[in-house]
Amino acid sequence: MVNLDSSTINELVEILRPFLESERERQSFLIAGLGTGTPVLQHIDWGGSVATFAPQILRKLADYGGKQLLCQILEYARSQVGIDKQQRIDKILASISSNKHQDEFQDLAKLENLQSSSRQTKTILFLASSPTDEDKLDLDKEVREIKEGLRRAQKRELFTFQQCEAVRPDDLRRALLDFTPQIVHFSGHGSGKHGLVLENDLEEAQLVSTEALANLFKRFAKRGLECVVLNACYSEIQADEIVKHIDYVVGMNNTIGDDAAIKFAVGFYDELGAGYSYEDAYHGGCDAIALQGIPEEHTPILKKKSN
Repeated sequence: MVNLDSSTINELVEILRPFLESERERQSFLIAGLGTGTPVLQHIDWGGSVATFAPQILRKLADYGGKQLLCQILEYARSQVGIDKQQRIDKILASISSNKHQDEFQDLAKLENLQSSSRQTKTILFLASSPTDEDKLDLDKEVREIKEGLRRAQKRELFTFQQCEAVRPDDLRRALLDFTPQIVHFSGHGSGKHGLVLENDLEEAQLVSTEALANLFKRFAKRGLECVVLNACYSEIQADEIVKHIDYVVGMNNTIGDDAAIKFAVGFYDELGAGYSYEDAYHGGCDAIALQGIPEEHTPILKKKSN
């Protein structure tokens, strides 16, 4: 990790201030300088004043990527400023790279482990659907409890949680494109062989066929999708088709009540957040149902892709 003294931070804040005035400018600057796929961008709170935001982001870059990320953003800033600021940035870059900063790094193995962990960040995409003409589901509670579990998890820095509510077919497709998740979690109604229940523009039920879902997820398997959780009644039928393309898929072999569905989700992500596998997470979810005395622990079914 790089330790930046207060005078260096203050000078960098002054240099970078024009790029950090608004949330939109901050996002544009950091994405352009670091690249859209840089995991640290998923852990940034974009709000606050420049005086608060700038020191925080500088320290976060140093913590997550050592001098590599910090130098990368400074090199990009250098390309956007005049000669006077370029000279000031050059001095800071030289100082960071000089021998006097070597004792401010942990040993190389620890640094490489930190960077490796950062690269392995997984995005969880939570998709919620509860049409007005179907029984109302307590999806807010499910989201809240999953987030709370991840917030307190030992490996919380390895997960990013994104959510999309009142999901329509186009919303599903666009959310996959926007977030390229490793884990997709659908919570809503299922209709067995007829498909999953999303919403239309009137917030009423719209069925999406098993074939359409399987074909969609098939393409995203090549983009890093590893696991799909279908927290919906009778969704084992969809799981059977999706697992032909995705390594791990969870479906339900029967109806599942709100309480059981929520407990399964909480147990599943508690295990992932502790660093365990998808298979462990599945068993953790089933255990969470059983420990509450809810007789539905055998409803979730884990499917694993055949080699």
